[in-house]
Amino acid sequence: MGADGAVFPYLQCVAAFRVALEAFELVLTLRQRRNFLSTKMRPEMEGLIPEEKFQKAQAYGKEKLDYGIVETAFNVTLNLVFYFTYFMPYVWDLSLQIMQFAKPEFDSSNEIVRTIVFCSVNYLVGVVTGIPFSLYFNFVIQEKYGFNRLTGLQYVKDLLLGGVVSAVIGFPAVVGLWYVIEWGGEFLWLYFWLFFVALTFFLQLIYPTVIAPLFNKFTPLEDGKLKDGINSLADGMKFPLKKIYVIDGSKRSNHSNAYLFGLFDKRIVLYDTLLEQNKGHDERILGVLCHELGHWALSHLRKTMAV
Repeated sequence: MGADGAVFPYLQCVAAFRVALEAFELVLTLRQRRNFLSTKMRPEMEGLIPEEKFQKAQAYGKEKLDYGIVETAFNVTLNLVFYFTYFMPYVWDLSLQIMQFAKPEFDSSNEIVRTIVFCSVNYLVGVVTGIPFSLYFNFVIQEKYGFNRLTGLQYVKDLLLGGVVSAVIGFPAVVGLWYVIEWGGEFLWLYFWLFFVALTFFLQLIYPTVIAPLFNKFTPLEDGKLKDGINSLADGMKFPLKKIYVIDGSKRSNHSNAYLFGLFDKRIVLYDTLLEQNKGHDERILGVLCHELGHWALSHLRKTMAV
């Protein structure tokens, strides 16, 4: 509040910042979209990619960007509606009603329970509003271009398992954050930052060994020429590789990929689709890994976390 009694328009500033940020992202997306409108292959690509595959990739890229634009526009609009209808205060009041419905002796002094209920309601709102988009993306766009292998049953299992994992990790995190806010005092900003740094490192630590195996099966890569080539590539880049796994990505998608993980024990994960689609062409798989190892060599993850 200013000296004249005027209240600073925090809500309007937050909304304006959100719109400006998304508008900037939209400009970048539209610039990228122009490239997908071209039906002419660049000269350096001629002879390397079949014309039919190029046209399909262009159409897929454009449709995926269009989908992203619509989804973002919906989410921004929904958030603005939530901001200016004071949806969050309503959910805070609703949380108390839910608590008292479950256990009448609860009251407003039970702030930790109320905060957990509040976060749970917001999580459910996010899931419900996101389901139509994820269904369309997987069962319409991905299906149209031959990438989808996700079944309705697997979709529901992933949704439910994701909720359970979010609760198991999220509830203790919410409690911890509540205590940080309660005790933070004038150094709240510092403790808040330290809490999220610690939480980020914790999640990075447990994701590969605890969370990821809940959703996919990890199988050690069999001994052979490919494994020798990967080890040789890692040694040449001084990447401290410990293990190489193959993941059953094919149960959800035909997309192929590879990635690195592990804060301390470095591991490489190959999608089984990458191996299927490049059988007899180990050099292609090693080429994909060169890209991934480049992220490590240039410290992209550490820079991102620092930012």
